[in-house]
Amino acid sequence: MSSTSIIICVIIVAIIILIESWCHRAVKKQLKIRDPVLFLFAHADDDAMFFTPTIEYLKQNFIPFGMFLFSSNPIRKKEFENVAKFHKCENITICDPTKYPDGFEYQWDIMEMAKDVSEIIQKENIQTIITFDKKGISGHPNHININATLPMIHTFCPHVSIYTLKSKNIIRKYSHTIDCICTFFEKDDEHSLFTVLDSNEYATSSMKLYPSQFIWFRHIYLAFSTYTKLNQLVEYY
Repeated sequence: MSSTSIIICVIIVAIIILIESWCHRAVKKQLKIRDPVLFLFAHADDDAMFFTPTIEYLKQNFIPFGMFLFSSNPIRKKEFENVAKFHKCENITICDPTKYPDGFEYQWDIMEMAKDVSEIIQKENIQTIITFDKKGISGHPNHININATLPMIHTFCPHVSIYTLKSKNIIRKYSHTIDCICTFFEKDDEHSLFTVLDSNEYATSSMKLYPSQFIWFRHIYLAFSTYTKLNQLVEYY
């Protein structure tokens, strides 16, 4: 490669870094969110794959939060408990593994899900729920099941605020620079909250605590996914 090509590459990389840094500063602001907060996850590793910017924001600002896990097995349960310690999260709920089996072929009982979550909301005085939107980020039916139960949860617990993580098209999902630029123009949306991390290091550290799940394609996902650096939470209720 010629010296001219190297210089051009360096300039392009520098421009990308500057754009991302500028956009991060533009969207980063103090969140007005009622606590304690409860995350609803379909599977162990959802925290690392999708929600790390928000989790880290809550940690940094000493906002108490809990994690509710629907589907697990003995190995994933242990991994999730270790991850909860890493997140400094003491309030975790892990459902009976036979109740909500993992898989595209399974449709979970929406009413039963709402009852289980509402019980924890009342027990822990939860004020805000954070979970998947109707597209489920990856389109996984178990993610979508959680979103489908939100109206029932709101009926049982009308005081609770609910935010869902916005699903993005494949270009925005895997090009953080493009997503940053798009997010900049959405930053004044009064129904959205934004959490930002400057690197994917926190997501990678979380994912390493799921050795049973940390296979080759997840390394690629963490390297390119927008969700390891930026979350857009849209007000649901």
